[in-house]
Amino acid sequence: MYACGRGLFEQAGEQSVAPVTFQQSLDEYVASLHSYSSLSLEYMSPADAEAFDAAVRELVQQWSASGHIELQVTGSVVWGRPRSGA
Repeated sequence: MYACGRGLFEQAGEQSVAPVTFQQSLDEYVASLHSYSSLSLEYMSPADAEAFDAAVRELVQQWSASGHIELQVTGSVVWGRPRSGA
């Protein structure tokens, strides 16, 4: 963690959860990629977005069972307090 490495934060604990599997349609998966700032539809021309979507579908389709892909999500939380004088 950046703050701990720079001496700004004193970690008191951490909790992680095991991976959770979920399914998402291929169309939903492709659409979700546009939530990344570098792939935002706001910054892509319609032609670029269409080409990107087609390329991702072609690439990911091999892992798609009947139009859905299976993904795993994990999460972790770190807590603590700022170090005094930081």
